[in-house]
Amino acid sequence: GQLEGDDHDRAAHSFSKALSIAPRWPTARSYYGVALERRGDFDAAEQHLMVALASNSTNGECATNLVGFYVRRGDILRARNAIEIFTRAGGHPARVRELEALVDRAGNEGRPPLED
Repeated sequence: GQLEGDDHDRAAHSFSKALSIAPRWPTARSYYGVALERRGDFDAAEQHLMVALASNSTNGECATNLVGFYVRRGDILRARNAIEIFTRAGGHPARVRELEALVDRAGNEGRPPLED
């Protein structure tokens, strides 16, 4: 999933408001995590992304956002673990293949993890 634009504070506020109305909405929680990541709040972003996938483990957007977070952070092991959660829950096989390819490409680049 992608958030467009550069106004990450406004995006985070909008998703936070959506979660105040529907706190169990995994897709909104996942995109809130993406907005927090883009603001630089990596710890909170990770927590929201993990909760989103845990609350709906077959949601492809939630899986993509969490795996993408870990890939961008250089944490290939956690990215693979997120794919495993999605796979075991019965996530769509085509999405599993896309995520595995993303992680394989990142793992082959040999980038060190980003610093907080």
